[in-house]
Amino acid sequence: MATTVQDMLGDFEAAIQRLRDADDTTEERRALNEAINCLYMLRSHFEGKTKQEKDAYYATADASTDGRVSEGLSLLRGRMVHDFTSPLTPKATPLVPGKHLYTSPDLLTGENLSWLRGDSDVEDELVDKTRSSYKYDVVRFSYYKPLVGGHPVLQSLGQALDFFKSLA
Repeated sequence: MATTVQDMLGDFEAAIQRLRDADDTTEERRALNEAINCLYMLRSHFEGKTKQEKDAYYATADASTDGRVSEGLSLLRGRMVHDFTSPLTPKATPLVPGKHLYTSPDLLTGENLSWLRGDSDVEDELVDKTRSSYKYDVVRFSYYKPLVGGHPVLQSLGQALDFFKSLA
């Protein structure tokens, strides 16, 4: 039985929910890896196989913020993804709103993760000059740095999900 696009989208949504519900760092790591793998499966599906299909996909991704976010996130596949996250800061204090005042539970500081900023150490780790995909990695890192780095993990994954849903 073939996996449908709707199945892949459902798997991605379930992985995001699993990350949202994670109670410890082990479960966070597993859910995050699962979410990035789901993202990459969707990307591979929509990217297609021919040069024309790939060019059309890249043009579509480049034309929207959510598409560029998903491309930035795709750069993380095959890496120790949890090494590219940190706790979303600052922790809740009297000067930072409580969970009832945030626009989304995914943005609540002190309880969620954010992606590491795109500094030179992160760039050296993500953009491997020896890989055949080096020139594409440079483009994807140019999306990672402003649109993913430093942003909440759940928010970025949600944007990628929205992008792939728009293609379905």
